[in-house]
Amino acid sequence: MKNLSIPVRFDSVIDIQGRRVVLSAICKNREHTLMELPKRAEPRTVPPRRRGLLHVIDATGYSIAGLRRLWLEAAVRLEFAAAAIVMLAFLWRGVDAWHWFVAGALLATLLAVEALNTAIEVLTDHLSPEWSQMAKDAKDLGSLAVGLIVVLACIFVGLVMTRVI
Repeated sequence: MKNLSIPVRFDSVIDIQGRRVVLSAICKNREHTLMELPKRAEPRTVPPRRRGLLHVIDATGYSIAGLRRLWLEAAVRLEFAAAAIVMLAFLWRGVDAWHWFVAGALLATLLAVEALNTAIEVLTDHLSPEWSQMAKDAKDLGSLAVGLIVVLACIFVGLVMTRVI
């Protein structure tokens, strides 16, 4: 029987005196390499938490940044377009004030759930860049939450426009 020698390559990244290096080896011909990787950026430090009114100002800035990020989602822009159409329909129909309030509350709920769904998708893509069933399930469940609010809003608008409520 003949002994077969199959080249096998393995790499490992190690830290030598604060420098990241890649150790490579190929078993067949005993080739060894040592390659330095680019330096990592310095770790970011979290600024100390501010209190009182400054904390409220910071939180408002974070919320505005979140709204800007949410606006990048095509679904959110479509939801705002649908809300504009509903507003025009409500004006044409001359609905009661409580209809406006409920429609506004449904829109706010939809945007909140859409924001949570987007956060789930961003984190899932970061933690699981390759396809996995768990990542798919997480994204599907977030999408289901958005879909349920959309269905609820459509039912409400349909009932208002047909003057059932």
